[in-house]
Amino acid sequence: MLAFLLVVPVSNATNHDCENIDAEGNVVHDSTCEFIRSSTTKVNAAFQSVFGWIGAGTCDPPGGWLDFAKSEWLAPIGLVLFILVMIYTLVYLFGIFLQSPNIIAIAKEEFFQIGITFLRVTFIIVVMSAATQWYSMNIPAGTTDVVYMQAPTYIDASIVFSELLVKDMTTNFFLLISYNMVIHTLFSATMWFGVTWRAMFSFNLGPVLKPLIDILGFSMQFLSVGIGEWVVHITTMCMIKKWTFSIFIPIGMLMRSIPPIRGAGDAFIALVFSFSLFYPFMFIVNYEIYKLMGCNVYGGLSSFGNGISDYCGAVDPNSPIVNFVRDYGGLGIFGIFWVLLLFMGGVFIPFFLTGALSVAFELIKASVFFIVIMSLILPLINIFITLTSARETARFFNVDINFFAFVRLI
Repeated sequence: MLAFLLVVPVSNATNHDCENIDAEGNVVHDSTCEFIRSSTTKVNAAFQSVFGWIGAGTCDPPGGWLDFAKSEWLAPIGLVLFILVMIYTLVYLFGIFLQSPNIIAIAKEEFFQIGITFLRVTFIIVVMSAATQWYSMNIPAGTTDVVYMQAPTYIDASIVFSELLVKDMTTNFFLLISYNMVIHTLFSATMWFGVTWRAMFSFNLGPVLKPLIDILGFSMQFLSVGIGEWVVHITTMCMIKKWTFSIFIPIGMLMRSIPPIRGAGDAFIALVFSFSLFYPFMFIVNYEIYKLMGCNVYGGLSSFGNGISDYCGAVDPNSPIVNFVRDYGGLGIFGIFWVLLLFMGGVFIPFFLTGALSVAFELIKASVFFIVIMSLILPLINIFITLTSARETARFFNVDINFFAFVRLI
C-alpha cells in the first residue's frame, strides 16, 4: 500500500523520456523509467475501474441523446400520451353513455390539458435540440481540447469535465497522503546533532511541524469531501442523460394528467428541463473558468497524467513539484526504503529544506483552489442559476413555486 501511494504521483514517462544516449552514441533504455511508466499506467487503469462505470454504455439513453434518427428515446413519451388519450376517451364515452354533462366536461378539459402537455414537452425538446446544435456548431472539427474532443453533446462535455476534474483532485489527494506520511515520520523521529555521542544533543521537530500537519490534515479532509461532491455531480448528470426522456418527463406528464397535482407536475417538468439544459451548461462554464484559473494554480501538477491539467499549456517546468518528482520520483518505487531513510536526520533534513517544504505549499495551494473555488463557490453558483431558471420556467408554465428551499437544504 505504501509503495502504491508513492508511485501514484510519479509522472507519466514516454518512450522518448526513458531513452538515454551513452558516450558512444548508443540508445540506452532506463529500466527505472520504464517501471515508472508501467506503474503509472496501472494506476490509471485502477482509476478507470473505479470511475469507468461512467461511459457510453452506462449513461447513454436508448436511442441516444436527442437522436431524431432513432425513436427509442421518444417511445416512453409517446406511450404516455397514448395512454392518457385512451383513458380520457373512455371517460368521454362513459359520459356520453350516462348522458352526464359533468363527466363530458371533465373529459374535454383533460383533452385540452393533454394538448397543453404535448406543447410543453415539444417546447422542451425543441429548445434542448437547439442547444445541442448550438454546441455542435461551436465546437470545431478536429479539436484537440481534452473535453470537447470526447463530447459530441453538451451533457457529455459536462460529464467528461467532471470525471477529469475528479482525476486531478485525486492526484493531488494522493500526493498529500504521501507527503503527510513523510511529515508524520519526521514528526515522531528523534534527531541528533553533534560529532560524537559525548558531544551531541537530541531534539524533536514535532512542535515545529504541528502547524504544517494541521494544514495538511484539513486539506486532505476537505479535498476528500470535494472529490465525493464531484462524484455526486457525475452521477446526477449521468442520471439526467439516461432518464430525462425515458422516466422524468413521462412522470411529469402523468402528474399533469391528475387535476389535484397538476401544478406539481408543471413544477416537476420545469425542474427537469432546467437540470437537463442549464445545469450541464454551467459545468461547461466551470470548465472554461478552470482553464483560465486552474492551469496557473495547478499547472505544476500537470506532469502526473491524464487529467485536465495535462492540457493547460501553462506548465512551469521549474515548478517545485515537477522538480521534486523529476529528482526523487525514482525513490517512489522503493517507498519502504525511502521511509527508512527518513530516520537518518543528517540525510533527510537537507532534502526536506531544499525541495520538499516548497512542495507542501504547492500542494496546499492547489488543494485550496479545488476546495474553495471548484467544490464550493462554483457548485453553489450552478445550483442557484439552475433553480432560478426552473422557477422562471415554472412561471412560464403558469405555476408559481419557490425552489430555493433546496438551496437552504444543500
